[in-house]
Amino acid sequence: MGRKNRNVNKFAQRKRDQKEKAKNPQDKPAADTRKHYEDIIRENAAFEEYYKTQKVCPEEEWSDFMSSLKENLPTAFRITGSKAEAAALLNIVKSEYFSQLLNVKIKNEEKGEEEEIKPVSLPWYPGGIAWQLRLSRTDIRRNEPLYKLHNFLVAETAAGGVSRQEAVSMIPPVVLKVEPHHKVLDMCAAPGSKTAQLIEFLHADEDKVPSGFVMANDVDNSRCYMLVHQAKRLNSPCILITNHDSALMPALVTTDNKDPTKTKPLKFDRILCDVPCSGDATLRKNPDIWLKWSTGNGNNLHGIRILPHHQDTGGFFVAVFEKTGLLPWEKTVEEKTEKETEVKEDKKEPPQKRRRMGGYREDPFVFFSGDDEDVFPSIKEYYDLKEDFDSKCLLTRCYVGKKKNIYLVSSIVKDVVQKNEANLKIINTGVKTFVRCDNKNMTCPFRLSQEGLQSILQYIGAVRRVNILKQDLILVLQNDNPSNPPDIKLFTEHTQNLVKDLATGSCVLQYQDTESNLKLTLVGWRGVHSLRAYTATPDTVHYLRLLGADYSKYGNTKHS
Repeated sequence: MGRKNRNVNKFAQRKRDQKEKAKNPQDKPAADTRKHYEDIIRENAAFEEYYKTQKVCPEEEWSDFMSSLKENLPTAFRITGSKAEAAALLNIVKSEYFSQLLNVKIKNEEKGEEEEIKPVSLPWYPGGIAWQLRLSRTDIRRNEPLYKLHNFLVAETAAGGVSRQEAVSMIPPVVLKVEPHHKVLDMCAAPGSKTAQLIEFLHADEDKVPSGFVMANDVDNSRCYMLVHQAKRLNSPCILITNHDSALMPALVTTDNKDPTKTKPLKFDRILCDVPCSGDATLRKNPDIWLKWSTGNGNNLHGIRILPHHQDTGGFFVAVFEKTGLLPWEKTVEEKTEKETEVKEDKKEPPQKRRRMGGYREDPFVFFSGDDEDVFPSIKEYYDLKEDFDSKCLLTRCYVGKKKNIYLVSSIVKDVVQKNEANLKIINTGVKTFVRCDNKNMTCPFRLSQEGLQSILQYIGAVRRVNILKQDLILVLQNDNPSNPPDIKLFTEHTQNLVKDLATGSCVLQYQDTESNLKLTLVGWRGVHSLRAYTATPDTVHYLRLLGADYSKYGNTKHS
């Protein structure tokens, strides 16, 4: 008993283990029998027999079905961001990248012949911003136009201008028809590509913050941080990331609009649940499944589904359920009648399983008490914030000590957090809006953050805004070395006049294209003798691309 519970010296134990291994050498591990995807024979008699018996596909379509499964899955992506930015970026994709593919042909290994590369706009996706085209890693290495397109997709994915996602995976958020006022729950959200779509649809009205929100949940604590990464790319104050078993989500409440002193059950308008399925259609992206497939693999959820040969996609299963009435345990007080109270055999809510929590201990979510919060008066004065800005929607992640980062959430998200934080494990929420910057030349100790700029922009007064010209914005972006920012003398007379009386510190750089609806807003910094932008390298490349300027110094765009 004593030996079992004593503390073990891990270093000494490791030494003992090493000696033991030296005395008793293990057999050599078996040789790696895995094959390169191109060498795999994409056939499996058991697979064909099983699915023919299931009659998943009409007999007259069987040959097309099998042919599609044996081909590599096409690359699919969609353009994201504001409508104006998305339109500008889509125009760049078509004119600079797709146009170079017009006469490009690649070899189809299965058919043994060359085929043209034809980018296809997915006709069912709103706005024509989702595309797919056939190409593999081998094709990218062999072909310069494809190599350039690949580099573009990688760079814009990092900046949030493009989201790379399977075509069929885009379907569920589309059919949910999310609107800005909807309360949306994504039950199994990681890694977050569908969550990103839900947020994009939630922000369809770009002129105001949505009254709804998205709660992105996942049972795996470590995978929840993938959602945090996705959320940072989208910069939304209307997202909550939670860590629960979605089958055991706690009962949530929100403030009753009819009586603010009371609460009411929180009901979601839309729920997305990405449940496990047979997974057989991953044959197109993981060809090694051909070698190990058995009937046991496919004998799960396999009925109505999206077949790969219909629109050159991966396989998928989608079902839409509409809730038409309350469940027995959801009846409200208003709906209860004297007759119902006399019923002896009352239907009860299914018993709840014990909830298990794990993972990292999260920092608290501490909301501002109001305009009298210690750091807020200087922020409000410096940025000339409008009176209708609700400071109670600002929060930090610490109770004591200096506030380093200040986050902004929408009013509905604040309400959900405050009313449910005792039984809801929240991983992350809000968008970073202000960052502590103890600069001796700045009267306010906080600078603006690019992440939260769009959410707070409407409240910032004219005193900290600079309407910069295109050539000046390009100058700022191309000279992004913080230790050597561009001198004010290098700018046009227009911009010099705007900033000559501007107090040093954080500001907003605004650009409006006179020939289109493109409008760019960046966090800037007015130095004593200089003006610079606070943008990460991927964002810098994104903005220079939209402006038609040179960004070659930020990466190798040559075919190698």
